[in-house]
Amino acid sequence: MPIIDKHAPLRKKRVKHPKLPPWLTKDVIGAMAIRDRLKKEKKFDDFKKQRNRVKSLVRSAKKAYFDKLVETDKSTSTIWKAINEITNKSNRKTNSTTPPISPNLFNTHFLTLAETLAQSSGCATDNFVCSTLLSNLCGKKLKPDDNFSIPPMTVLDVGKCISTMANNKSTGRDNISPCLLKLALPYIVEPLTYIYN
Repeated sequence: MPIIDKHAPLRKKRVKHPKLPPWLTKDVIGAMAIRDRLKKEKKFDDFKKQRNRVKSLVRSAKKAYFDKLVETDKSTSTIWKAINEITNKSNRKTNSTTPPISPNLFNTHFLTLAETLAQSSGCATDNFVCSTLLSNLCGKKLKPDDNFSIPPMTVLDVGKCISTMANNKSTGRDNISPCLLKLALPYIVEPLTYIYN
């Protein structure tokens, strides 16, 4: 949105000293130093043995770290964090520009899904009149004098919903992050409540 780009633009920041991977232990660092020294001294037989030892140590250190991470916190975000670290997602580059399934095909599938299901279940789709089976079911569940209404939302309801949103959730189609919504909450809560109602 242009208004967000004007007042709260995203900034790129260069990180000069990235953190070491959390699984990188002192033993692994020491073994890597020995491996590099052997390579520099051109002791290739010893270097190959040490290189294999480093690979084994790295594999064991990663396994121990991620096992502990997932055991202590079984939340979805922690599991995804572990998967992304294992697969090195941030450094991975893809050469693929065309997805295996076209977005238009995907969209068409979901646009026609309701009509396809309605036809297969015997419901008429031209005027949205459904079978007598569904009508009878609804008639049994509702009493003739039952009323259905949605109470209007208050400013407090909307404010509470927005303020309790998790900051790490992804943005919607409008690219407005939960963090930005929370910052703007005092100014937007009343118009949003009006729109929702």
